Amino acid sequence: MFWHNPSIEKVVTYLSENTKQANDAYMLLLPEEELINIKELIKALNQCRVTFFGGIFPQIIYDNKCFKKGLIATKVTLAEKPKLIKGFDTGAIDIPQLQSNKNNTKAISFITFVDGLSTYISKYISSLYNKIGNASLIGAGAGSLSFKQKPCVICNDGIFENAAVIATVEYKCEIGSAHGWTDLRGPFVATKTKGNIIEELNWTAAFNVYKEVVDEDLKENLTLINFAEISKSYPFGIYKEGEEKIVRDPIAVTDKKGLICVGEVPENSILFLLKGKPEKIIEAAQWATGKALNNKSKTAEHVFVIDCISRSIFLNDSFNVELNNINQAFFNQKTFMKGVLSIGEIASDGKGYVDFYNKTIVVGAFYSSL
Repeated sequence: MFWHNPSIEKVVTYLSENTKQANDAYMLLLPEEELINIKELIKALNQCRVTFFGGIFPQIIYDNKCFKKGLIATKVTLAEKPKLIKGFDTGAIDIPQLQSNKNNTKAISFITFVDGLSTYISKYISSLYNKIGNASLIGAGAGSLSFKQKPCVICNDGIFENAAVIATVEYKCEIGSAHGWTDLRGPFVATKTKGNIIEELNWTAAFNVYKEVVDEDLKENLTLINFAEISKSYPFGIYKEGEEKIVRDPIAVTDKKGLICVGEVPENSILFLLKGKPEKIIEAAQWATGKALNNKSKTAEHVFVIDCISRSIFLNDSFNVELNNINQAFFNQKTFMKGVLSIGEIASDGKGYVDFYNKTIVVGAFYSSL
């Protein structure tokens, strides 16, 4: 269900009337400019005993369009109640025991939303993998396009920053993820990092190295003033043998000329500076969609698209082409997409490690009977 102009009364009435089973829950997706009173909405939903989880994002996706206002509520079947995880500001992240496919009679998958501007997201992802192993997981970084941290993760416990929520759902999720960015220069060694800050590249202040490469390619002088505008076209890629690089978006420069990224960068990791071509980025979205449509004999019950907000900014008017291609592929199955423009993306297709991405698109097709 999608409301262009949601009210607490409308949302609560609809969700409570359509909650039929004890394991019914709603995934709630809101854009940051939506004016509905979130705390009052949470209070009203709790009074009606509606189970929910979700987040607040730069924008939301419904059908083949993006919205800066509105609310999406998607009914899902839970295998267990959503769990709130705190401690992303200190690193004291404790994930409770979660169900697995081994002890479940039905296929299960996981959905998680995390404060995308937290410091310890990679630690959360690593700990989560240790809990769920090779299970299908899809998720998104919530937060504001202003990159100012604020409460953005929601569940029955309230609204939080420096936190995550994870839901175990009774679906098989086919997942495709890709980004399409290509190498411009590298490799570089991240010789000094601190969480999500690259302090040095090849033993030199990170901004100085970054600026030299960008100036040469762009034929323009990169400065602290135009950094935010130019850096969206020049992300880093963390090298992974045999796989597409994990993108890290540099979003700001520290006083000591370090580069602040969305997501952690391990010290001594091998980095490449990347560059984007619109046609390659759109092709990557088509590839991810095809992978999610792996089981073409079945109709997906839900299609969840997590597309990085910086992809939409980079593609500009061409971003509509990306969304239309995805929507058309699933519309042929009589299923249309819902999703978010995110601050970081999370994915594991159940065959490998869980990663936190930037500038990436993740497409998840949820099947209730496989």
